[in-house]
Amino acid sequence: MSSIDERAVWDAAIVGAGPAGASCAIWLKLLGFQPIVIDSRPQPGGRLADSPYDNPWIVTARSNATGLLLSGDIAANLADRAVSLRLGISVDEISRTPSAFVLRLGDGGTVASHTLVVASGLAAVTGGLDPATGVFFGPGQAVFDLGVHGKSVAVLGGGDNAFDHAALLRQRGAARVRIFARSIRARPALVSAAGEAEVTIGGYEVNTSARRINGEPFDLLLVMYGFQPMLPRLRGLAPRRNEAGYMVTDWSSAETSETGLYAIGDVAGRGHPSVPTALADGVTAAKAIEARLIRKP
Repeated sequence: MSSIDERAVWDAAIVGAGPAGASCAIWLKLLGFQPIVIDSRPQPGGRLADSPYDNPWIVTARSNATGLLLSGDIAANLADRAVSLRLGISVDEISRTPSAFVLRLGDGGTVASHTLVVASGLAAVTGGLDPATGVFFGPGQAVFDLGVHGKSVAVLGGGDNAFDHAALLRQRGAARVRIFARSIRARPALVSAAGEAEVTIGGYEVNTSARRINGEPFDLLLVMYGFQPMLPRLRGLAPRRNEAGYMVTDWSSAETSETGLYAIGDVAGRGHPSVPTALADGVTAAKAIEARLIRKP
């Protein structure tokens, strides 16, 4: 795109309609600006939309509020505020002209904006393991819905999700649950809650196609290796990242080392990852964008 029609430039393009991106969009709209939110998922909410788990940590959430319910609230609030959405469309590449960020979309279209907010969330770490039938990566609805009664299940990973799911599997009647962990990083309470789940600490070999760990067969494998930032492709932009790949941001503004580019929520690794901190990140970025756009000549 060689030239930009200023009348078609959004105040902010927000990549990701999860709690962080939605929070930023609603604040910007209430502040009098025109944001657009783009997400490859067919509905707002980010990973919450795939979460059947309750959220007792969120002080404003109703009792037994699952991630799916909270994602519905996010969608309703975005609709109430008439925030512009492009859902079910990927952002294939982001570049920059002298006057705007340009997002090339999976449907062949483009979006131009004065500022850019990356709120694209996380993806489950696969550890280089190949997908296969009966192998699941990370928590979510598919894992929650598994029929495990009478089955043997291997859980790979030593973090909170691994031990939390081991306890859940036992409660649901799994005949055997065994955790394979190179080290244990889970909270002691979750380790205790896993009960009689066997734990093997140290290295292990995985054959996903045969569902075998160290040669031992299992009916199901749950890979709980944690998450990694899911970032859009950036051309000609090089925001600073830390060793784990998360975008480094200014604490007071959520701005990256690229002027006008903000990173919020899980992709920025800003403190304790949670819905409340993601919402706060959205506010931080929105207020910083307000200050930038007001100064804009």
